[in-house]
Amino acid sequence: MSSAQKPIGILFVGAIIASPFVLFAGCKEQRKQTLLAQDAGATQGIITEAYETRSRRGFRSYTVDVAYTVDETPYEVNLSVDSTFFATHVQNGARNGEQVEIKYAKADPSLAMIEGGGSNSYAGIGFGLSLFVFGVGGMCYLFFLAND
Repeated sequence: MSSAQKPIGILFVGAIIASPFVLFAGCKEQRKQTLLAQDAGATQGIITEAYETRSRRGFRSYTVDVAYTVDETPYEVNLSVDSTFFATHVQNGARNGEQVEIKYAKADPSLAMIEGGGSNSYAGIGFGLSLFVFGVGGMCYLFFLAND
């Protein structure tokens, strides 16, 4: 492998190493979605905090902290929401303390989502698999390029 190919090889190895972590996050979200689809309960929750974060590349993620009670047991969870929900409920006048509809898994009430908050459970799985394929494909390309 030439010195010009080493940084590219490191990129491909990094993609292979990162892919299981991204897949784990996607599978965790998919598990939550499956439990909610099977047997979900509903209750009212209160937004305790809402915030937007930006990555160095400019990607935005929106999160709200919600407190709710199920069978007299209090829960406080950190939930991801889509930009539409965030703009409608947080940026346009809603403040901490606003009530929102919460769907929770009856088997594990700590697994919850905001009704209408949006979530893409397959995004993490798809991105993790893409990272892995990118890394393996790139390493194969460098291997064959080095052997020519």
